[in-house]
Amino acid sequence: MLLLLQFSSPRGLIIILLRVKTLIVYTPSMKPPVPSTLRQTGTPLPRPDADPEGWYALPKMVVQGELLGERQVELGCTLSLAKPVSKHLLLPIS
Repeated sequence: MLLLLQFSSPRGLIIILLRVKTLIVYTPSMKPPVPSTLRQTGTPLPRPDADPEGWYALPKMVVQGELLGERQVELGCTLSLAKPVSKHLLLPIS
């Protein structure tokens, strides 16, 4: 880590640049919640309809429009994020 110190003196500005070596330990203040029971089995990530406990689903969005100027269409979409949304840095992403 570099430390820059600046002082004013009658002769002008004094700048001191120090190199400080120290150990910094980061400890997160919170831990992510435990994944759903189905995700803890080690199987591939189950779909939201198979494991609703393991997903955070946003409300369904519906878009209506016209296709090629002839046909009315409606498209529905739901965004789902796998829980836990927070992740510990040392755990692999599964």
